[in-house]
Amino acid sequence: MVADPDLLLAILDSLPVLYADLFPDFFRKEVPAETKATCAWCAMCPSSASGAVESVDGVSRLFRPDTKCCTYYPKLPNYLVGAILLFGAVGYGVDHWLGSGPWAMLTGLVAGFLVGFANLVVSLRR
Repeated sequence: MVADPDLLLAILDSLPVLYADLFPDFFRKEVPAETKATCAWCAMCPSSASGAVESVDGVSRLFRPDTKCCTYYPKLPNYLVGAILLFGAVGYGVDHWLGSGPWAMLTGLVAGFLVGFANLVVSLRR
């Protein structure tokens, strides 16, 4: 998709001079055509998604023509990331306090992964 250069210039020209000069020159150039990530080669298109399973709730997770983009986004539960970061940070603190090297931090990261994964399993069973 190539953006309309006149539209881009109109947007930049509508800004106050103080702000318009802050944008680099590449905002005034034509947007190049995308050649690598196209819908014809997208794995999210039904024609390209071999072995796709129908969704249980009836909502397609593949390409949606009404939004003109892929609508799938992976979900990463915040408690999984939080547990890994929390336990890793506690392990780092213990290592710093005892001067024991990376072992407490690595143990904390593994423990955080296990606790976060256990929470994920519990939440999926609900």
